[in-house]
Amino acid sequence: MSEKDEGATTEPIDLEPQFAALQASQDRICAIFFAIANHQDWQPHPDEWSFRYIAAHMAQVELDCHLRRVLEISAGEKPHYSYYLNTGWDFSSYDIQDSISTWRERRNEVVMTLRRLDSIQLNLKATHEHFGEIKAVDVLQLALDHDKEHENHLNEIMKSFDAGEGQYALHGTVTDSS
Repeated sequence: MSEKDEGATTEPIDLEPQFAALQASQDRICAIFFAIANHQDWQPHPDEWSFRYIAAHMAQVELDCHLRRVLEISAGEKPHYSYYLNTGWDFSSYDIQDSISTWRERRNEVVMTLRRLDSIQLNLKATHEHFGEIKAVDVLQLALDHDKEHENHLNEIMKSFDAGEGQYALHGTVTDSS
């Protein structure tokens, strides 16, 4: 494969601003999780995930989507991805503190992997049924968008939590929200 075939450039890419934004985003979300850690099974509605599930979901997406995609795309595999959902998963045995730690470790692995890539690898491409063509470097924005979606949702449901609304999920209850 040549640079021309991939449309890649050999110009260095400064990803530090994106890494900083990703870290700040994760820090804000983790602050919410830490604040409610003793209430990890609270959920705003029976059909929505508890805090426990949301934290576990964040850790799992970091592995199954972000890290996996960076590794496969940068290896030149030209993969095609379908839209990722982990609804129906049973995260009831995942402690929120463990999920936070796991998410941080996996996010760090994504960042460290991207730091090791050259500009050609960062610009290798894959296709995604929802997002279209994506490059290894684009995974940063996808991760940030995912964080933002969940941060907004967490901020919204915190209003219900603070108002004493919602309920506590029965331990082991599997819900279908995403």
